[in-house]
Amino acid sequence: MKNIFFATAMAVLMTAVSCKSVSQEQDSAVKADPSNPESSLLILKNQEIVLGILPDVGGHIVLLRSVDGKNILQTDPKLWSAPAPMFSVEKPPFLGYNGHIYWLGPQKGWWSQQDLNADKKKQNATWPPDPYLTLAKYEIVAQTADSVKLKSPASPVSGLQMLKEFSIKGNKVFLKVTATNIRDSEVSWDIWSNTRLPGNANVYVPASKEGGVIKIEFTAWTPDKDRVLPYDITDGFLHHDAGMLAADKEHVFTSKTYMYPSAPCIAAFCNGYLFIKKSELVPKNKIHPDQAFVEIYKLTGNIQGTLSELEMHGAYSAVKPGESVSFEENWELIPCKDLPGTADRIKFLKEKLK
Repeated sequence: MKNIFFATAMAVLMTAVSCKSVSQEQDSAVKADPSNPESSLLILKNQEIVLGILPDVGGHIVLLRSVDGKNILQTDPKLWSAPAPMFSVEKPPFLGYNGHIYWLGPQKGWWSQQDLNADKKKQNATWPPDPYLTLAKYEIVAQTADSVKLKSPASPVSGLQMLKEFSIKGNKVFLKVTATNIRDSEVSWDIWSNTRLPGNANVYVPASKEGGVIKIEFTAWTPDKDRVLPYDITDGFLHHDAGMLAADKEHVFTSKTYMYPSAPCIAAFCNGYLFIKKSELVPKNKIHPDQAFVEIYKLTGNIQGTLSELEMHGAYSAVKPGESVSFEENWELIPCKDLPGTADRIKFLKEKLK
């Protein structure tokens, strides 16, 4: 399979946390124990899995593990018990809670459908994401031992309000997000699901013989050090299991793969698990041309904070006042031993996908 690379040079747009505007109080329902980071989370638990959520910070899912296992998500537990962030539209921050979050697509539209920050609108800014949907406190609308409904504030940036519904059953997580237009004018968006795992996760996406790859993006943040992370296709799965990475201790390897898979599924081996993320396949003509149904971002190698992002985009559409769009997905967490190579992992994955 031939790799096609689209190289871009971009400046990092990271904004410091603003000290004014939207402030939030911690949810009194969550009692934190400084010695136990998980005590700061809203926990859903059954006999097989544990799901941990930060309702006070964007409804992030920051914990997914078996009852006696490690967290599979890439996140910073020190942030779980930190005071809820303050932010303003004038200086919107980005904080690295990571874990699982919902953004909106396309990325180039993040600041184009608002008039509160004229500079970002003029710049067609692509960073950071809407702080009202990713950093603000979500209201707990309903909660049981194995399910929760969370509602965001109405965002003046995107014109949307999100309702997140999470539930667990056995070793599976069921997720539904509904975004409602709270303006008196039309807005256009898709719902963008982003699940972050460590950079050493072995990620697999079902691919046809043609590959289904739309493009590869590579951004050299430090050109003397950064290198393109290539993909390959083995036995019907796209992956980034490049053998040269283990021997190369000098460089950082990164890329973002945009593709239309042969099945609506992303799988990853990490921290003693096989993680499977599924949704309904969205027709190509309903995906915004700047995005893809599946996007895989990888950052690994000689760098702290390695990252794998397992992303899916819902249908892009115009949303009239009072109307809603939704996106549903489900996850499966399967404990498994460390498998030594690509062929072994794909064999195990195929057995679990039957």
